[in-house]
Amino acid sequence: MGDTTQGAAPAHYELKARSMSELIDATFKLYRDHFGPLLALSAVTFAPTAVADWFLERPDPTSLAQIGSVLESFGIAVPLLILGGLLSGGALADATLAIYQGRDWTLGASLARTLRLLPSLIWIGILWVLGLGLGFLFFVVPGIYLGMAWSLWLQVVLVEGKRGGAALGRSRALVRGALRKIGWLFLAFGILALALHVGLGALLPDAGTGMHGLHFLVRQLLNVVMAPLYPALLALLYFDGRIRHEGYDLEVAVAAPPAGA
Repeated sequence: MGDTTQGAAPAHYELKARSMSELIDATFKLYRDHFGPLLALSAVTFAPTAVADWFLERPDPTSLAQIGSVLESFGIAVPLLILGGLLSGGALADATLAIYQGRDWTLGASLARTLRLLPSLIWIGILWVLGLGLGFLFFVVPGIYLGMAWSLWLQVVLVEGKRGGAALGRSRALVRGALRKIGWLFLAFGILALALHVGLGALLPDAGTGMHGLHFLVRQLLNVVMAPLYPALLALLYFDGRIRHEGYDLEVAVAAPPAGA
């Protein structure tokens, strides 16, 4: 699709520290103002994740042959899930950061930049997964803490160009003093996503009546529509942290090019 899908003309989004309700309002405003371009970017980058979901929905194993099929499905699905998550998360994060800073952006440019950074994103993603896995292994709470403390690592990579553990450490510094607010925000957006999935599922015919394909399609469409909300929220949280801790300057934010551009 190249660079034909472009974000709307730069709009002014005030850079300031925000309360939880202000963060929610600003997230939906940012998405609403740029709904079409962000939805197109979400649809393009979500394709690997949708394919992975299809492979994971193979029948439960009841024979050696089916067990082999399930293992094959996981071997295909897991790399696709990782690739899809990084592509979608990276491109949408790049776009929402550009929108919030008032910079022009295009679908092709955000996707190309994410692909250039993919090796670094994969490495940090591995560190993130290992850290969270160990955290959840030790009585869950450390894993929840790290999930919130490291939630802004992608924004740090895209804006500041930090890599590896430095990006995770920078994220933890930015969320200092705001973990309770971030936890409630993640919970609110998680409940919203769950409610939409359950509500739409209840409106559809029973999946056991040959409508499994319809259920799968509706679920993927809802995922595509919901996907830009989380990066939009994280863009706001990133600048909220910089403003609270560093007095981040609007003029610097607008003038400075993104890291690695």
